[in-house]
Amino acid sequence: MSPSQLQGQNTITLCNAYATTKSKKIRDEIYRRREIKESEWEAIDSGSIFIGMSELGLICSFGFPYDINQSVGIWGKHSQYVYHNSYESVMYVYVENGFVTSWQK
Repeated sequence: MSPSQLQGQNTITLCNAYATTKSKKIRDEIYRRREIKESEWEAIDSGSIFIGMSELGLICSFGFPYDINQSVGIWGKHSQYVYHNSYESVMYVYVENGFVTSWQK
C-alpha cells in the first residue's frame, strides 16, 4: 500500500495487518498516529502481550481473534478474545474496560 492508502485505513485494520505482516510501513503509520503507548511496542513487535496492555495493542500484536465474547454491566465492558493457532490449541485473552487483564491457553 502507498502512504496515502495507509493513511486512509482505520487503526484497528492497520493493527491487524501489522500483526500478520510486521510491515515497517504499516508500523510507521500506526506509530505516527500515537494511539499505541511507547511501552507497548516491544511486546507488539515480538508478538506477545502483557497485563495492562491496551486492547488496540493486543490487536497489533495478535491480530483479529477467531471470536469475541462480550458482556457489559455497571462494572464496565468485559471481552473474551478467542484465538486459535495452527496447532488446534485455543488461547483466551480477557480484556476489561479496554485493557488486557489475563489470558489462558
